[in-house]
Formats: sequence, C-alpha cells, structure tokens
Amino acid sequence: CRGSLLIVRLNRLEAMNKRVGHETVDRMLASMSEVLLAYPRRVDGAFAGRLNGGDLGLYLPVNGVARETAEALRATLSVSLGAIDGATGVAIGGVDRLPTGNVSIAMARADEALARAESAGGFAVDVCDSSDEPAHGEGEWRQRIASALAAGRFALSEFPVVDPGGHLIQLECPLRI
Repeated sequence: CRGSLLIVRLNRLEAMNKRVGHETVDRMLASMSEVLLAYPRRVDGAFAGRLNGGDLGLYLPVNGVARETAEALRATLSVSLGAIDGATGVAIGGVDRLPTGNVSIAMARADEALARAESAGGFAVDVCDSSDEPAHGEGEWRQRIASALAAGRFALSEFPVVDPGGHLIQLECPLRI
C-alpha cells in the first residue's frame, strides 16, 4: 500500500452559485486549484485535478502524509476562500496507505471520509487509513440508506432548469441523505 488520496469539495456548490454568482464560484475553484497544484509542482509523482463540479483531487505518492496535508490545505483554503466569501466552507476527505491496484476502493474510502467531513460543515477534515477497515459494500450501503430514510435524515431539494429564454424546462430534485 503506497500513497495518499485527498478529495477537496467546495461545500454547497449550487447554493453558492445562486448566492454569489458563477464568476465568484469560478474564482474560488481557481484558487482551490492553485493551492492543490503547489504539491505536484514540488513533489515528484504527485498529481492534482478536478474530479467534477466542486470536487478536486490530490494524490501524494507517499504514506503517512494525508492528515497533515489535509490540515495544511484546510488552513490555507480557509484564508484564501474566506477572503473571497466569508460564508463558504470546504470539506476535505482522505485516505492514507492506498490499497495497491484498486482505484475503486481508494475512491470509496476517500468519498466516505469526504461525506463525514462535509456533514461537519465549515472547513472540516476527515482522513482514514485504508488498513483500518474495508470500504462498505453494497449491502451495508443499502442498510445505511434505509436507516437514514427511516430516521428522516434526508432532504429533497428543488432546482429549476430553464432554457435561454428563462422558461422552465423541468425541475431537478436531488435527494440528499
């Protein structure tokens, strides 16, 4: 097992776009990218990139640095993003000692840590070690989802999708658990 993976998420991306506008959110994502790109510029074998909307990833080719790196990112991003918008937050989830040759397990572990950090709100970090316990399988995820639904720990959001003329095409209604 070698390496560390971090996922950095700009919290509540859609709400941020509505509140401060796309241009400001784009500046925030660019600022996050610059912070993460400092690592590949200085560490051989490291790489960073955008995973999707508000998620950026950072791979470091050594073990034992995920938590320290995540805390350094949290501190830097809280200052740089806070200067752009004081109401923003970033979640950082990570996994240390990546399982060799199994990208899906590494991503699942980092995503689990990211979900825990995101639920904490603000600028939060959660890092696990891949040797702690195996990633959750489909059966356990089904049980967790059923439990969250039964306990009422979910929210249905509503976002209008409009055409260039401003006419409603449909409503996107994601379920957040």
